[in-house]
Amino acid sequence: MRRPLLLFWLSMPANCADSPGWKKKLKQIKVEAFTIGVHFMKVPEAVKSAYMAALKYRRVAFATCSKDGVPNTVPLGVGRFLDDETLIVIDNYFMKTRKNIEENPRAAVSFWVSEEKEGKVITKEGYQMKGTVTVQESGPLYDQMKAEIKAIRADFPVKAIVLMKVEEIYDVKAGPDAGKRIA
Repeated sequence: MRRPLLLFWLSMPANCADSPGWKKKLKQIKVEAFTIGVHFMKVPEAVKSAYMAALKYRRVAFATCSKDGVPNTVPLGVGRFLDDETLIVIDNYFMKTRKNIEENPRAAVSFWVSEEKEGKVITKEGYQMKGTVTVQESGPLYDQMKAEIKAIRADFPVKAIVLMKVEEIYDVKAGPDAGKRIA
């Protein structure tokens, strides 16, 4: 998907340049500017159901990339959909992942549902979702998610929540449609 080129001029008082609050606001402005004009899509119910089934058995991988192009993938064990276009990922132990998100607000999630058939494990269905991510460390949604996660595992730190706006979905099940964009 082509992204529109955005140019804007931002002025600030000289004494604000090194302020931590200003740097945080500038990151937010960068992410908001990055997402203008990007089409988010409704995730089909079958894909959402497959995600939740895969999450139950820890068959979910979350991928990010640094500004220098160094990839990082981590397994996910908790999370859910906020709505039809937004996936919530929980930052319990992200290190490289969090740094990558701060440098590059793009991510992918791959997941698959498997079953044993005639002594072999086969993938029934699998998908990859790509999108733009933002981080929340406070606020009503963060508080709600933290309470939900703490009810499941009190030892999880829930440092932040990562919201991924889904832009593309691909089939990753082996076969002739592997890699085909489905939405």
